[in-house]
Amino acid sequence: TVVNININYISSATAGDILVIKTDLVKTGTKSITVSQKIFRKNGMDPVIDAVVTFVLVDTKSGKSVPLNERILKYLDHNADGSK
Repeated sequence: TVVNININYISSATAGDILVIKTDLVKTGTKSITVSQKIFRKNGMDPVIDAVVTFVLVDTKSGKSVPLNERILKYLDHNADGSK
């Protein structure tokens, strides 16, 4: 569940634009994950937006956030450099 998102709109994208989305892990907490996202136009890689998004895992029964488990943390650590 997204709990916070900050977006900087740099330029507009229009119908027909091919967009590239780059996501990088910023940090992990005990219950949250924060990522940076940048969207570019593919031709020339002109920036469209940059954003920072924080989200948590939520227990569907209680509606409360739950700690990130070891499997998720290992996956994020393994894939954090964006090359895998």
